[in-house]
Parts: sequence; C-alpha cells; structure tokens
Amino acid sequence: MSHELPLSYHKRERNQLELLHQLGWFARAIARKLGRHHSSLSRELKRQGTEESYCANRAQTSYITKRARCKPSGKWNAERQRYITMKLAETWSPEQIEGRMNATVEGRHNYIKPYQYLRCFTS
Repeated sequence: MSHELPLSYHKRERNQLELLHQLGWFARAIARKLGRHHSSLSRELKRQGTEESYCANRAQTSYITKRARCKPSGKWNAERQRYITMKLAETWSPEQIEGRMNATVEGRHNYIKPYQYLRCFTS
C-alpha cells in the first residue's frame, strides 16, 4: 500500500474513486486499484459520500473548507508587519525591535522576528 499522501490530497484519486464507486466496485477493490488501504477509502466514502453516491468535487470542496478552518491563523499579522516596518523606517535595529516586542508581547519569541521579516518581505 502507498504511504505517501492521504487520499484527500489527490483530486485525481477522488475522481477515480467516484467513477469506480458509480460502477459498483467494492471499497476493497477500489483501494487495491488506487494503492490505498481499504479502511482509509471506506472512511472517505462514509465521510464525504451518501449511501448511493460519492461526488469528488463536493468532497474536495468540503476538504478545502475544513482544512482552512483547522489551520491556525498564525503569529504573523498586518499589525506586526506595520509595527516592524515603522520601526525599521525609524532606523531601529532588528534587535531593538525584537527587544521591544519581547517586552510588550506576552511570551517570548511568539512572532516572526525582524530578520525573518527582512528576508521574506524586502527581497
């Protein structure tokens, strides 16, 4: 069995699953054809399908929606970007900016550091 990426990452596999399911193939046969474990495929059919049908487009849309909700928003935001940009314009060093952010932000190193900002956003 393939252990690379979960079924949910492959739209092509979802389309094949839909077609084979419509043709009346059993989950174990489809799993063998796709190189996946039968229990993973059965969970996908139960989670995304109905008793009679499975729609690859609906399943992919559902996956993307759920995936977007579960991702944390991250520690970088527009307010921090404005703050770092403003302080760099005032010729503060990245160490000064980081020191000030450590003093004002709860928890140390909870954010993207100024040097990371310089590398990512000014090149």
